[in-house]
Amino acid sequence: MAAYQVLSGDNEAALENLLTLLKQDRQYGDDAARKGMVAIFDLLGGSGELVSRYRAKMLSSLY
Repeated sequence: MAAYQVLSGDNEAALENLLTLLKQDRQYGDDAARKGMVAIFDLLGGSGELVSRYRAKMLSSLY
């Protein structure tokens, strides 16, 4: 679902779905949710408001 959302240009929805998965099951798909979020961050250039907000949410969920 997240990949489709990225292709459709809805990066925030993709990040939100991956964050939900990360919170529910960190180990799913060999840590696929975290890896997917990092890939989207890279796709967005690694900076910006959306990246900063979701990077903080991701780190908060991990620790």
